[in-house]
Amino acid sequence: MSSKGARKWLARLSEPRTIEFLILEIYGEAAWYGCFFEREVADLLNFADLSHNPLEAMMRKPFNTEDWTLNQLLKELEKRDLPEEHLTMLRDGKDARNELVHRLIATRCVTSGADKELFLAQIDALYFRVWRAFRFVRDLKKQCAAKIGVTDQRINEILRQKREEAKMEDENLKNLLGEDPDDRNA
Repeated sequence: MSSKGARKWLARLSEPRTIEFLILEIYGEAAWYGCFFEREVADLLNFADLSHNPLEAMMRKPFNTEDWTLNQLLKELEKRDLPEEHLTMLRDGKDARNELVHRLIATRCVTSGADKELFLAQIDALYFRVWRAFRFVRDLKKQCAAKIGVTDQRINEILRQKREEAKMEDENLKNLLGEDPDDRNA
């Protein structure tokens, strides 16, 4: 086997699992990123529109993965003057995702141990292409979101405030109900 990635996955066999289970695990992880990739493209389009023309973006129905296929979402991205090299990588990620999710298992006969190892190498190669496109879109989305003030720091601050509010509400509710938190542990 020549795939370094597949060897990396095969190393997981030292843990108690079969190669079939390993294939399912890696395939599932790759398909997971394929779904995230599609979601990130929709989010990127929404944040890009909000950062470019907030009023128009708020008046339009947001991009989502229920009404838009990944192919349609990427065509929308093409309209936004992304460099061709970026579009090429994103199209490659889409092709890898489609191969992985729609065609790979249906076209592969996997019977012997060697077939299974080659199959794992194929999954790994597709996984890398999907993951690379996902990471790229995620980073672009963060840049567009930051333009309108949506940053990890701001989100974490809002979450912290909400947790504090929830904690205060819990304490108020306990006081109203007359519960002493120490009595429950006794």
